[in-house]
Amino acid sequence: MPLIDQQVQWQIGIAWRKGSYISLATRTWINFLKDKLEKNEIDI
Repeated sequence: MPLIDQQVQWQIGIAWRKGSYISLATRTWINFLKDKLEKNEIDI
């Protein structure tokens, strides 16, 4: 049975306390997501 609509809609939310410590890995992930979402390059 073929699938008619194969697209999946995702909503991503990221939250952190203002002024709190954010690890380098987390900052890198946030910047990656911002960059990809602004350029609409995430193909899920």
